[in-house]
Amino acid sequence: MKRIMLFVFVFAFWSTAQAGVFDQIKGVTDTLEKVTKPITQPTRKAPTSTPTTSSPDRAVHGIPGRPTESQEVKKLRIDFEKAYWSKYSDVYRFWMQYYDSPDRYFDYAPETLPRGREAFREISEGCTTRFQGVTDDPRGDRLARYSVWCKMAIEGDAWLKRAVTNKATFYINQVGESFVNQSKLLAESKGSLGTWDLQYYLNPEARKAEILKFMEKDLKFVGIEKPPDEAFAKADAALAKLIGEIREQVKNWPCYPDGTPMSDAFVQKAVLNDHKGSKFIKNYRQSVGWEVRLNALGVPTHRRMGGKAIFKLPNETWCRAWYYTYLQDYQGRGYGKSYFNYGPQIGQTSICDCP
Repeated sequence: MKRIMLFVFVFAFWSTAQAGVFDQIKGVTDTLEKVTKPITQPTRKAPTSTPTTSSPDRAVHGIPGRPTESQEVKKLRIDFEKAYWSKYSDVYRFWMQYYDSPDRYFDYAPETLPRGREAFREISEGCTTRFQGVTDDPRGDRLARYSVWCKMAIEGDAWLKRAVTNKATFYINQVGESFVNQSKLLAESKGSLGTWDLQYYLNPEARKAEILKFMEKDLKFVGIEKPPDEAFAKADAALAKLIGEIREQVKNWPCYPDGTPMSDAFVQKAVLNDHKGSKFIKNYRQSVGWEVRLNALGVPTHRRMGGKAIFKLPNETWCRAWYYTYLQDYQGRGYGKSYFNYGPQIGQTSICDCP
C-alpha cells in the first residue's frame, strides 16, 4: 500500500513539473513567433505640395525639385574651367577675398598686382566672347563662382586700385592709432614720446611723404598719384586731439635738470642745424669727461660723451628735451671727428614746460 501511495505521489509531481516546462516552452515559442514575424510598414503617400524651386547658384543636378542644367550650360562651364582654372585659380583665391570683403586690407606679395592684371585681362576677353554667360559651379564651391571671375576680370584695374588704396589706408591708420594710444598714456608718460610719433610731430607732412614713398611702386603701377585725402583724415584728427591734450598737460611736465649745466658749441650747432628756426635753451652734460670704450683685447674703439639738450621749435609752445651721445672713433694715434646720435636715434625724447 505504501508503495502504491509513493508511486501516485511521484507521478503527480512529475506531471506538474512537465506541465510547467511545457508552458515555458510554449511561452518562448510564442515570443519567437512575434519577433520573427515580418513587420508591415504603412504605405507612404507622395507629397502633394509643389516643390520649391532653388536659386540657380544652389542648383544640383539630379535632385528632385531642383532645376536641371542644359548640356550647353554645363559644357560652357567645363570649357571655362579647362581654359583658366589651372592657370589662374591661385590668383582668384586671393582676389575673391576683396570681392567678399572690399574694405579690408589683405597683405600681398610683389607679384600679386602684375599677376592679377594678367589674369583679369585674359579672362575678360573670354568672358565677353566665347564664355559669355558662364555660370557658377552648382556644387557651391566658393572659388568656383565663375560669374564673379568674369565680373572682376571685366572691372579689372578697379580691383588692383582698391588693393593698393586699402594697403595705404591701413598703414596711415596705424599712424593714427599710435596717436590715440599716446593720448591714453599721456598723463602717465609725462611727456615721453615714441620715435614713431615724434617724426609726425616735427613734420606731419614728412610722415605722409614716408608712407607715399613706401607705396610709390604700387601706386604708380595702378595709376594712382596718392591715396585719397580722406585716408589721412583719421590720423590728422588723432594728431590734432593729441596736440590739444599736450597743451593742457605740459605745465605738469617741467624740464628737469639732468646732469651739469654746461655750454657745448658742438651740441648746440648740431641741434640748430637739424631744426631750422629753433631756439636752443640749455645743455646738461651727464659726464665730466670722455668715456673710453675698449674691445676684448683692451684696445680703444671709441670715446663718448652724453647729456641732454633742451630746445624749442618756433611753432610749439613747449620745449623738447632730447638726450644725446656724441662719439669719436679711435684711429690708431688719436681720435677722429665727433659725430652725433640723439633724440629719436636713441629713443630718448620728451616734451616739457620751457624753463
